[in-house]
Amino acid sequence: MKCSLCEELLTGGVDTYGPHEFPLCWSCYCEGNGRDWSYYGLAPHVHDLERTGSVIGSTVFTGEQDGRFIPDPEAPGLGFWSLRGPRGWQ
Repeated sequence: MKCSLCEELLTGGVDTYGPHEFPLCWSCYCEGNGRDWSYYGLAPHVHDLERTGSVIGSTVFTGEQDGRFIPDPEAPGLGFWSLRGPRGWQ
C-alpha cells in the first residue's frame, strides 16, 4: 500500500490516514497537498467524567465554532471537520 499522493510505502496500520479508498501518509494528510481534506465526526465536545464516572456517556457538546466544523443539520452533534478551515484561518 502506498500514499495516494506521494507514494510513500504504508502498512495500512497506524501510519495510514484518510479514507480507505484513498490512503495517505501523515504528511500528506496534514498538509492536504493544496486540498481541503475533511472528515465526518462529533461536534466540538469535552468529557464530564462526574456525570457517569466513565468516558462512555460523558460527552458534553461545547457549542464552540472555530470555523473548522460544519454541523450536519440532519444529525445533531455530528458534522464535517475541515483540516484547513476557511480561507484565511490559521
